[in-house]
Amino acid sequence: MSRRFDIKCNPHPAFILDTLLISKYNSTTSDTSKITKSRRNNMLEEIGTTAGEIWHYLEKHDEASVGKLTQELKKTERMVLLGIGWLAREGKLKTEKRNRATYFMLNTASASNIEEHAA
Repeated sequence: MSRRFDIKCNPHPAFILDTLLISKYNSTTSDTSKITKSRRNNMLEEIGTTAGEIWHYLEKHDEASVGKLTQELKKTERMVLLGIGWLAREGKLKTEKRNRATYFMLNTASASNIEEHAA
């Protein structure tokens, strides 16, 4: 059975994370109560770490596609996409579609706000 998320319904992030964990650890169950809190926290930490690595990569290299990020960061495509989603949700990325690929860049307005807060 395939799981698809309808962007229009905007499901709660915990539901999405539970669904990802179910598919990763036990694809035969749909009981989210079996997902432990520590697994969820570990997954959130991994996504956050990946988002940070993507941020630093884009800061250094200006832009990258999902394929390039996957290759350079040595992460799975799924984890890179989750990290991109994390950054996009915070408004830190902008995208540009060229040919058949989507390129991600840091949102310069967001980057300047971060620099101002750090100073």
